[in-house]
This record gives sequence, C-alpha cells and structure tokens, in this order.
Amino acid sequence: MTKRGLNYSAWGPLAVVLVMTIVSAMGLSTATTATVTAITPPAVDLNNEERVINRYSEDLAAYERDVLQLNKKATLVGADLDPVSRKSDDLKNRLAEVQNTAQAVLRKLNAANEWAEIDAIVLKSATEPKLVSLFQERSFKADLEEASNLSSQREEISSPLDVLRKRLARRSNSESDLQMVNAAYVSPAPFARVGLGCRIGRVGLRIVIAVGKTPSKEQTERVFNRCHPDGTINPF
Repeated sequence: MTKRGLNYSAWGPLAVVLVMTIVSAMGLSTATTATVTAITPPAVDLNNEERVINRYSEDLAAYERDVLQLNKKATLVGADLDPVSRKSDDLKNRLAEVQNTAQAVLRKLNAANEWAEIDAIVLKSATEPKLVSLFQERSFKADLEEASNLSSQREEISSPLDVLRKRLARRSNSESDLQMVNAAYVSPAPFARVGLGCRIGRVGLRIVIAVGKTPSKEQTERVFNRCHPDGTINPF
C-alpha cells in the first residue's frame, strides 16, 4: 500500500502568499484604525466655507504687509498707493461674503447639533502648541458670531492706508504729476491687535481642522503672529 502524503513542494508557494496576505491585511487594519481615532470631524460639509474664509485671510495679510512696506519707504509717490487702494476696496467689498459664510457655518453646525461640541472637537485635534494657545484664548463660537456681523469693520481695513494718504496730501504739489513725500518717518496707524486679521485667521484655522485637515505651518505662524504682535506693529 502506498501512503499518500502532502506535497510540500506544491503547497510551499501558496503558504507564502497566504502569510503575506494576512500581514498586509493586518497593516491595513492598523492604518485604518489610526486614521479613525486621529480626528472625528463634524458631520457637516464646511469645505467651501473653509476656502472662502482662508482666501480672505490670506489676501488681508498680503494687504497689511503691503501697507507696512510702504511705511518703510524713503519716499512715496501717488502711484505707490494705487495697488493697495485697490486691495483695500476689494477687501471691504468682500466683507459681506465673509459675513455670509460665517453665518452659513453657524447654521450648518446648529442643524447638525455640532454647535455645543465644536470647540472641544477642534481643540482636541490641535496638537501644535501655537494652535492650542490660539484656540484657548477665545472660543470658536465667539469668533464665529463676531464674524457673522462685520459691517462695522470696514474702517479697520482702510485706516492705516488713510494715514499714508494724509501724509501724501500734506506734501503734494497739485501742479506736479510726481508727488514726492519727504523721508521723515511718521508712525503708521496700527492694525488692531485683535482685529480682522486675528479673528478671521482663527476662524479659518479652526475650520481647517473641523474638516479633517491640518493647517500649514505658514498659516499657523501668520495667524499666531497677527494675534500676538511684538509691539512694533509688525504682525508678520
């Protein structure tokens, strides 16, 4: 009688494939678990609101940098103010869009019953020290409610630029196309310490986290420095 045994040479490759499949599945399971436990964003779609608010925050920061740079120029001419004047007008006109967007965030969070927990959700997911500091200073609710009523903030955008215009007007020559201003430094009107750049910046950071993303280092630094100027009116 001939005994029938296992043909190990035939089963060997199959066993290797089976082991590799199990190991791969275990790795995938671990990665999936890590992703799920890392963050549980609100059950609302805030991606469009995130884009609108953060685009405005970036454009406002660029405008403020331009105004600060003009204050450092040795001389100014009327044409120097044209680009920043256009930016100022654009930002003031877009305040209504930001306000409407903040109101939309409020409605969505309330409708999804996420409003009461949103601060805790966002703070739990913020591990970078500067983000934690920003979020502990003032609640998301307070910043968002303020961002829902921005009609009185238009003057904050234009006031530092108005100081430059007054300097230029005092030294201008109405008969000259080239209007020069002496290099004597005049302290510019400061951007409000906890002004639009800070408040809208914090809202933008929180919405980035609320939709399950991670704020960039550049965005975090920009908003943190805007909310914590060093006393030289240089929030960047």
